[in-house]
Amino acid sequence: MRYVHDVLEHPQRESIERRLEIIQFFEEFGAKATRRAFGKSRSTIYLWKQKLKEAGGKLSALAPGDRAPKNRRHRVVHPLIERFIIEYRTIHPGVDKTTITPALRVACNKAEVRAVSESTVGRIIHDLKVKGRLPRSNKVTINGRTGTLLVREPKPKKKRLRRKDFVPHLPGDLVQMDTVSIFTAGLKRYIFTAIDVRIRFAFAYAYKAGSSTNGYDFREVP
Repeated sequence: MRYVHDVLEHPQRESIERRLEIIQFFEEFGAKATRRAFGKSRSTIYLWKQKLKEAGGKLSALAPGDRAPKNRRHRVVHPLIERFIIEYRTIHPGVDKTTITPALRVACNKAEVRAVSESTVGRIIHDLKVKGRLPRSNKVTINGRTGTLLVREPKPKKKRLRRKDFVPHLPGDLVQMDTVSIFTAGLKRYIFTAIDVRIRFAFAYAYKAGSSTNGYDFREVP
């Protein structure tokens, strides 16, 4: 069960289960059938089995490794383009890439600088935001009665926590329940539903009444 739980929580669960399925197929039908069915060689299967053995049987050892290149390309932006976007966003807070791109294209043509696409402008805006080089866009409203301008700064988003700041870590730590009534063919039924917040396992059962007794019975279902 410890090894199963190790897979249930893993972000690459589907890939792990797929590789486990291929290993089981290999054990039953051999290398030739496995290559024809899944396109995996004998050496690949043995490599997966070796990883399992070295990990003491933990299925998470079958997770694919990180294939991202070690030396990633860094976006090189012309100083004029970067300066124009910063100045434009300073004068016009909150404008998006669709609004900036035409004006930027005109400025690039005048300076004989190669213009960039709208999608590239969006990526540059994102990079500048991450670096903190763009001014924060405040929401400006006007009071219709007095004509006063009101500037509202964006509030930082707070992560919503569970009741009493409880965060589930293991299956069964927190289960959400709800009830819905359905009337069809002259019969009324109450569908009790529950979902494990951690592993997203769901269960439903129908009762003739939505009473607390049935709710207790549903909670105690093995």
